[in-house]
Amino acid sequence: MSLTLNILITVLIVLRLLVYRHRIVQALGKGQGSQYTSLAAMIIESAAIYSTFALLFIVPFALNSQIAQLFLQGLSLVQVC
Repeated sequence: MSLTLNILITVLIVLRLLVYRHRIVQALGKGQGSQYTSLAAMIIESAAIYSTFALLFIVPFALNSQIAQLFLQGLSLVQVC
C-alpha cells in the first residue's frame, strides 16, 4: 500500500509542477520555467530510490526468501533520508 501510494502521490505532484511550469513559460518565457523541471526531477529521483528498495524487498518477501532481510535494512535507511 505504501509503495503504491508513494508512486501515485509522486506522479500527481510532478504533473502539477509540470502544469505550473507550462503556465509560467507561457506567461514569462522559457527561461523562467526551468526551476520546475529540475524540481520535478528531484521528486522523481527521490521516489525512485524508495520504490526500488521497496520492490527489492517485497518480491523476495512474497517468495519467502531470506534475501528480503537484506533489502529491509536498506529500505529503512532510504525512508530516513
